Formats: sequence, C-alpha cells, structure tokens
Amino acid sequence: MKLKKINKKSINFVLINVAMSYKVFLSPTKNINPTPKRYEIVSIPCFNKEAKYLVDQLKTKTTNELVELMHISKDLANLTYERFQNWKMNPENALSFHAITMYAGEAFKAFDFESIERNNYMKLQHNLFILSGLYGILKPFDIVSPYRLEIGLPFAPSNLKKNLYVFWQEKIHQFLTLNLVENDVLVNLASQEYAKVLDFKNLGFRTITPIFKEYNDGNYKMVMMYAKNARGKMARYILDNDVQNDEDLKRFQVDGYSFDEKYSSHSEWLFVR
Repeated sequence: MKLKKINKKSINFVLINVAMSYKVFLSPTKNINPTPKRYEIVSIPCFNKEAKYLVDQLKTKTTNELVELMHISKDLANLTYERFQNWKMNPENALSFHAITMYAGEAFKAFDFESIERNNYMKLQHNLFILSGLYGILKPFDIVSPYRLEIGLPFAPSNLKKNLYVFWQEKIHQFLTLNLVENDVLVNLASQEYAKVLDFKNLGFRTITPIFKEYNDGNYKMVMMYAKNARGKMARYILDNDVQNDEDLKRFQVDGYSFDEKYSSHSEWLFVR
C-alpha cells in the first residue's frame, strides 16, 4: 500500500479536523534511538525557524558551558555540542528522524510505534503531539534532528524571553488554536515539566490528566518508571480504540490498571493497580 505524502507547503499550519477527538500529548525523552528510520509520510515542524533561532545560540556555547547549563557529563556535553553543530533544518538530512521514531524513553517504548498498522498513520499524525524544548510542539511524522534541550533548563533565548516556557507558551497556544476544534479534549500524558508549557487554564480546551499509581504497603504511590510506561500504553490505547468519549477512556485497563472514580476529579483521572 502506497502512503500519501503530506504537502510540505501546507503542513506547517492547519490540520484537517472534522470531528471531536481526544488529542494526546507526550513529553520528549533524553534517550534517542541510535539509528534513523524513515517512512513515506513526511511533515515539517511548525516551528522550524524558531528551533533554528535557538540552535544558533546554543551553537556558540562551549562544551564546558553545556556541562554547566545542562548538568551533564563532559562526554555527553561533547555529543550535545556536536549535535548542535550538525543540526540542520533540511528534512532530507540523512541524520534526521521522524519525531515518533527518535525518542527512546519508557513512554515511547510502551507506545510501540513499530507495531502500528500503516493505515493508522494519518490518524496518529492528527491526534498525537510531542512537546519539545527545541521544537515547541511536534507531530509524529515531523522530520527532526537529534538534540538535547530540556524545557526546564535556565536558558534565556532573549532578553524578553527569560526561559523556554516563556519562549514557547504563546506559540504553542496559537498552534493548538489553529489545529484543534472547540470540542476536542486534550489528554495530558506529558510530564509535569513539559505540561507546564501548555498553560491549561488559559488554553480554552477541556483537559484530562491521567495519573497512574501502584498499591504498596497500604497506600497508592506513583512509581515514575511505571507511570511513564502507562502513559505510553494509554496513548496507544486511545489510538487503537479510536476513543471518542470519556467512558471509552475510563475503560482503559491495560497492565492491570483501572479507573478510580472516587479519587478522580474533573481534570485529573486516577488509574490504580
């Protein structure tokens, strides 16, 4: 089956959205897959120019400055420095990835993109978004270059933008306003660090933040490794089951989790096991 290639001239802005749907948001990961893998569907990050603006500043930093800024080892700083020097906007760059294939953290492993049927690729492209310190917000098939830039770092892009939250918040808000419809529901499966940039109270969209906890020693506690895995599994569940209403989402029971209505609120849903 030949896949339709997205028009690169129009992909930067509005995606067609004809019905209410549950839009999933994930965080990026610091772990990156070592080998790029490309698919026929190609799209361009909406904020490529802004990413280049940030990279141009980060290129000027020495490895020692990157060690201090990012609190990383010298070896990792050398790799990060090299990636900034080699970073390109060109989507045909042999070192580039699709966003959905580049990140290698727990949530993305659990999401298991490789097992998704190709006839679901366009549904994935329209309903999953990845937040990013460098690119702002990404669609799954956006072409990106490897990088390391956590959104919570004390990095000031300009005198008027004291950190990356300030730099990205309004831009992401505008992107969502253009790409979503009023009755879409945002399912926040991102970490607190990245979800902060969405500014849910002022977005104007209904938001659900699932929280995953484990029963241990008489209490329910969040275990981060398990929570990250569950976020990826829920993202995949929403895609596979074409979730269209709250009851569909509440039926999530993957890996033994179940919805706890008693301790859930309108915007924070607790899933326990």
